[in-house]
Amino acid sequence: MYIDKNIKIDLETLPSVIQDGIRKLKLFYEKNDWFHFDLQQKAMIISAKIYYHNGRIELNIYNALANKYQ
Repeated sequence: MYIDKNIKIDLETLPSVIQDGIRKLKLFYEKNDWFHFDLQQKAMIISAKIYYHNGRIELNIYNALANKYQ
């Protein structure tokens, strides 16, 4: 359970599904709820991968999300 604060991502440019996933990740991180953080992280990364394959986000954004939220 880790959030890399050195990786900057403009959340406003992301699809709302990913934005919502990130909000939930931050909430679980603040509560130190590693179980739900892990589940939400996997779901958010899967969503990001789908958006990447559909051309909605760039590869560098997908990689930044995968590296920022571990």
